[in-house]
Amino acid sequence: MRNLLFLFRVIALFANTALIAQQSITGLVMDEQNTPVSFANILLLKAQDSTMITGTISTEEGTFELMNSAEEPVLVQVTLIGYKDFFSASIPPNNSTDLGTISLELDTQMLSEVVVRGERPLIQQKIDRTVVNVQGAVSSAGNTALNVLSKAPSVTVNRSTNQISMMGKQGILVMMDDKQMRMEMPELLSFLDNMPADNINTIELITSPPASYDAQGVAGIINITTIRKSGEGWVGTYSVNTAYGDRAKYGGSLNLSYQKDKIYFFANASGNLGNLIENVVVFADYDTTEERVVMDLTSARRPFMGLYTGEAGLDYHLNERTTIGVLASFNIRDWTMDAISESDIRSTNTGNFVEFVESVEENFLFRTLLNLNVRHEFSETSNISFDYDNIGFERENPTDYNVLGIFDDGSEEVSDFISDTQTPLDINVFKLDFSTELTEKLTLETGAKVALSEFENDVEVSNLIGDDFVEDDRFTDLFELDEAIYAAYLSTDFQANPKLLIRTGLRYENYHLDLSALDQGQIVDRIQNNLFPSVSLNYRKNEDNEWNFSYVQRIERPSFLNLAPFFYFYNQNTLFTGNPNLIPAISNQFKLDHRYKRLNLSLQYTDTRDPIFNWQAVLEGDPEALVFKAQQGEENRVVAFTADLPWKINSWWSSRYNLLLNYLDQIPLLDGAPVTERNSSFIFTTVQSFDLGKSFDAEISGELNSAQYEGIIRTEPRPTLDIGIRKRFQSGASLALNVTDIFDTSSEWNFVGDNPQDDIFYDWLFDNEGPIVRLSFSMPFGSNTDRDKRERESGSEEEQERLN
Repeated sequence: MRNLLFLFRVIALFANTALIAQQSITGLVMDEQNTPVSFANILLLKAQDSTMITGTISTEEGTFELMNSAEEPVLVQVTLIGYKDFFSASIPPNNSTDLGTISLELDTQMLSEVVVRGERPLIQQKIDRTVVNVQGAVSSAGNTALNVLSKAPSVTVNRSTNQISMMGKQGILVMMDDKQMRMEMPELLSFLDNMPADNINTIELITSPPASYDAQGVAGIINITTIRKSGEGWVGTYSVNTAYGDRAKYGGSLNLSYQKDKIYFFANASGNLGNLIENVVVFADYDTTEERVVMDLTSARRPFMGLYTGEAGLDYHLNERTTIGVLASFNIRDWTMDAISESDIRSTNTGNFVEFVESVEENFLFRTLLNLNVRHEFSETSNISFDYDNIGFERENPTDYNVLGIFDDGSEEVSDFISDTQTPLDINVFKLDFSTELTEKLTLETGAKVALSEFENDVEVSNLIGDDFVEDDRFTDLFELDEAIYAAYLSTDFQANPKLLIRTGLRYENYHLDLSALDQGQIVDRIQNNLFPSVSLNYRKNEDNEWNFSYVQRIERPSFLNLAPFFYFYNQNTLFTGNPNLIPAISNQFKLDHRYKRLNLSLQYTDTRDPIFNWQAVLEGDPEALVFKAQQGEENRVVAFTADLPWKINSWWSSRYNLLLNYLDQIPLLDGAPVTERNSSFIFTTVQSFDLGKSFDAEISGELNSAQYEGIIRTEPRPTLDIGIRKRFQSGASLALNVTDIFDTSSEWNFVGDNPQDDIFYDWLFDNEGPIVRLSFSMPFGSNTDRDKRERESGSEEEQERLN
């Protein structure tokens, strides 16, 4: 209650201060090709003696705003390396002025003498998101997308439970180039862990998504944007990388584009092969209806994964206002694994025995995307776009288990079994968006979307009895799912005055889910109608003080493979699976941000009804087995505070510090009864960057995680330390050497669960490979003349995440 009162007082403060008259100086910086110039230095000077009053930089769109409180005439200076300085005419005091378009002229003499390299700041704050500029970090070169994502502010990648959280909350929507990734979360983590970070441009942490985004994802959206080259003629970049920890890894990528007149073509391809190591240690103590079981399990897993991606797109400008485009992409994940497990089992019913399990798993995933897009600009401030997407997904996951049990009396028992899962999926998405500037201060966006999904999930588990395999009725079934989402939204941006921006939105979604199984019959027939409101306030008092307040309502619908589950067995009585009985969770989120100079502070409160807690332990089946799966909760309240501070220590040493504090009030349901779990946690990260001279730079990054909590699961504390060094050449090439997890501490994930309601205790340790040394080389080629290109999105950004 005190937190809410505090937020309401801040809103009242915004309302009062917004009434005060303000003066500002605005403008748009362009180059000679009429392309917006980002990160130009904008200085406000006294007209009399050119003394500097304040300054800022232009945005990525080339715009800028200076707050003018001087009581004497002023002028504006715009500077950028490689361009001649611009000076405005004298501006009278106490006067709001729009300088319009400022065209910068190339300084050809300077360009002939120096190599120009402009770099964006590592972290940028916007009204509804935080943008991490990946290429600004030394450790990104040669690293993986997952490692880079795990270092993003307030993001946690838990490899033991295969979850990604943001601001202490699960339920993240992961997108790539504004398109959802249609993968189960473990497969998505593997995909990102083998994707080179050299291909990533930015990571957007969208904690308060506007109404134009689907409402899916109670914790927000993470959007990874990849690098697409643009320039006259053919341009591109190729890169190669290799890594070694306990086993070898290697790969390469190619980014290519062609632009001339009305045509823009791009293509990207990558391939990565990796030999991996995973060791698992489990202790479990539980009571079934017939016996008490104490188990010590060790598993040595040796996967090999091939990851192949390809993308090609073409934009054709029919005229100055209309563009049509087509985009096609594919992802192939080919995973094979040999694993050996040994379980020492002590049972009050069957006695003591040792069970050896040798398994061979294949997991083949093939995902395709076809996007057709039309965009028309009625004017510079009004446009409409239409998208059609077809998403195909197919997963095959056969596994053979050879089981040998040796009892105390020396007797042996062979109980081999097999499991197989085949999951074809087809999604069609239609999306229409319209945006217009009604007045100089008011912008309207509206749109509609239809997403139609259908798939089958054929799951078979069979036990060897005699010479034949006989289906296990506990786990075998054929699931069929049909899902339809009809949505419409309305969003406005209102610039109340030069300092206050108000963004409001309302989204309506009609959701129909029909899930049935061959043996179980109808499982779910659900129809929901929801309204999702959102509001954001941005108040910029001056260059050093900025406030943001937002409220959003979100939903977390169960993933497709939770609804139609998969199975993975460590032994015959210990397995991971999904839960078709889950229902959607609804969250309400309030967030307050404040920036003072370089310091960024954030306070967030989220209340989620019917939350989904992952990998909770239950006893199921006949005979009963220890099953880990997602479970419904009653409520999940999270208060999160973050502080982020960049600090330039001297001319060659800069640093950044980030602290996340969480207080969690979680109520999971154990055997139908609510149990309150109250905990606190923190994550502290720091990045130290060094300019070593002669085009060498280095980086040291560290992170300390306290114990983290989800339902009844506690993940133990975990520190990590990474280092990297990079050499950049005048040709644009770069060579980087990185070492992740130097002290082999972050590769160990230990989580503990205690369920006294069902008398279950378990302690899991996942030990992944570490430390890992990575070497990478990248080289650009073709023209260096950048040209404006169209930002491409598909209409199915949110649909492509539901397999997470």
